[in-house]
Amino acid sequence: MRDIFATVRQAPTGAPINLRLNLNGVEYCALSIPVGATITPDPVNGFNLPPLQAMDKLSLDVVSVGQTAVTTPGRDLTVTIRL
Repeated sequence: MRDIFATVRQAPTGAPINLRLNLNGVEYCALSIPVGATITPDPVNGFNLPPLQAMDKLSLDVVSVGQTAVTTPGRDLTVTIRL
């Protein structure tokens, strides 16, 4: 695996977007998109991660986002895994 990163079409304001990618129910890697950004600034290097196998199940947890009357949590989230 080459790397893993997250993007949004609309950047979060007020607080970052914190994500957890799970492999078969166990945390595989953590991702974060900072306030005002539309992409993970430091993609997760896939070199040290276990390889994906046939029938593995990936899931994504949105751990935290910020939203108040004057902030937005971001919009149109995509997580990319480059092999």
